[in-house]
Amino acid sequence: MKNVYGKLHSLPLELMPIYVGQLSFIDALTYPVYSYQKGQFKPVLSPREGITDQFIKQYATEVSREIYIHYRDYEQMRESISEGLTQLSRSLSMGDSVKKTSRHAGLLTLQLGQLYDNPYDDQLLTSQFQSSKNLGQFLLTDKEIVHPLYQNVLKQGHDFVLAQPLLSSLLLLNFLQNVSMFSGKEIQSLFLASYFKDMGMSFVPQSRRNIDELEAADHKVLDLHAEQSVKLLRGRVPLPENYLTMIENHHFMNAKIAKLASHQEVKDGEFIYGIETTLLSAFDLLVAMTSDRPYRKADSIYRALELLKLTISKDYPKEYRSIVLFIRSFFKNMP
Repeated sequence: MKNVYGKLHSLPLELMPIYVGQLSFIDALTYPVYSYQKGQFKPVLSPREGITDQFIKQYATEVSREIYIHYRDYEQMRESISEGLTQLSRSLSMGDSVKKTSRHAGLLTLQLGQLYDNPYDDQLLTSQFQSSKNLGQFLLTDKEIVHPLYQNVLKQGHDFVLAQPLLSSLLLLNFLQNVSMFSGKEIQSLFLASYFKDMGMSFVPQSRRNIDELEAADHKVLDLHAEQSVKLLRGRVPLPENYLTMIENHHFMNAKIAKLASHQEVKDGEFIYGIETTLLSAFDLLVAMTSDRPYRKADSIYRALELLKLTISKDYPKEYRSIVLFIRSFFKNMP
């Protein structure tokens, strides 16, 4: 009885939470798979049963999107995703580019989830940086790929915390491809800064990301995530200091909107940042507002542009008009 008791209480230390769809990256289970229901872990799949698409679909529909696997099986899944990213990075230009980049983006986002669970894992961070850099470099060669890729990433249905970085980065990159403002190298750096700007969200537990109402403590962590992102990235990724500064300030529009909403005075120059930080913040805001959240439904792109007008049109009238024209065109044929 003592051994059984000890095993039950050590089980949470051996299990890792994943999204059920990630099971497809495990070739063969070594340990059982568990669900967490009513405060208890319950086995739902044994190694001998094997992983099937039918199980994944049924579990996601009837039980939960979240499932728990043993840390050894988790390591196998992690290696499989990393190898898949490496192989795809070498072959993006061969075959159907939209399918290849969509697959790459899907794996990249799944690996980002692993990184958020292990933000101090240098190997994971290095893989993320190189893989996202490879994707950005490839997309720079053909701007027509970005729109269908954006749609496919939306269809993949990732958790909003994991989807937001890539969606906002794709939108920013495509905008910069359509205007003559920056060099290819600068666009690449902005793409990477945009993608890694939310690393601080790794300090928000997965259990707190999908709740209907956020508590004061949750808001405090969210408010500090840009600063935490810089602390996690500095010295670990080859991003110049000025891009880290952009990341640290990328939520300035949210602060300005909050002040305007509460009818507080916005002083001249209080929220003026360089055009790079402004664009980083603008496209982050656009994607966030037009995406569903557990605590609110998606807003219209027109409402998002109205808020953008309040925050940047005075300081950057020309750039604001360019954003409006681009966004109207980009979202014109979106479902």
